[in-house]
Amino acid sequence: MMLDILKAIGTGGSSINEIALEYDIDRDMLLDRISILERMGYLKKVEIDRSCETSGCGKCHMSRACVGGQDGTVVGFMLTEKGERAILDMAVSSGGAESI
Repeated sequence: MMLDILKAIGTGGSSINEIALEYDIDRDMLLDRISILERMGYLKKVEIDRSCETSGCGKCHMSRACVGGQDGTVVGFMLTEKGERAILDMAVSSGGAESI
């Protein structure tokens, strides 16, 4: 499942809630797994200093993947090179066995 989460984040276009629904886990559990992937070096947090109160989430290009900081900071995640390699390795390996 960890590689599936990496793929979902890497392809973009899905919100945290949508990824949680797709893999039938609650949002907090998904955020815990994302945190693990970040600590392992597969993901990195992206913070953009932008107040959600000023423009509103609907106008923000990261709104679907945002986990939102309490100070209005937009927070999302992106793959690191290690994360990209893990997805590529999964794609070319026979059977696609998960190694994370």
